Amino acid sequence: MDALFALRTVLSQRFENRDEIDDPETGVPYVSDRRWKKIVGILRASAYLNGRSEVNLSDCLLLEHMIWDKDAQIAMVKKDIAKMVTDGAMMVHNGVKTRTAPAEQFITTNDGKCHIVIAGQDEFYISIDDYEKLRGGKAAYGRFTSGNRILVDTEAGDFRLKCEVYGTLTMNSFKYQLKKNSTKKSTTLDKLVTIPETIEDEIAENIFLRNRLEDYPQLNAMTNKFKGFRK
Repeated sequence: MDALFALRTVLSQRFENRDEIDDPETGVPYVSDRRWKKIVGILRASAYLNGRSEVNLSDCLLLEHMIWDKDAQIAMVKKDIAKMVTDGAMMVHNGVKTRTAPAEQFITTNDGKCHIVIAGQDEFYISIDDYEKLRGGKAAYGRFTSGNRILVDTEAGDFRLKCEVYGTLTMNSFKYQLKKNSTKKSTTLDKLVTIPETIEDEIAENIFLRNRLEDYPQLNAMTNKFKGFRK
């Protein structure tokens, strides 16, 4: 949450130092303490529903919907958020040698035939064979059968299914995560990932965000200069 605190400080100082002749329609938004408290609660809820115990940088991208008052302020707010996320990723690279990441293994049903899909506090199931057919973004249709199991059909169903990012399942416009095991592995940041890759991975795994870094132009522009750079 260090990056969030830094953004709050910047916005507060900018609001306090604003010129009296600034246009209130395009000037710095005022974010009250009460709103910041609600924002923290929303970011924590995002982390929880994504299966994490802590807020990460991808959750902070949700701020683009929460800290402006007028439409004309949106561009400035998005730029500030992009800088906050980029600076946060830099802090990870400069201050942490390793990170703990989940092993790429998924929990299956007892018979080993189905993936378990997390939907908040609920779970449903899709056969591993059907899920593999969806990989690569190929769309299909689905409907629920008994036992919260999804039956996949290529021609008709109650909702559309897609696997845009491995480890997720998109139903209509909602993206859900496959249940992973709790095994952790340590990976060395300075050998394995760049700053854009760090952010891209977090965006792709967040069920509340658009899937790609390119979908966030201000952030993409700021992180482009780090492409190919490994600490």
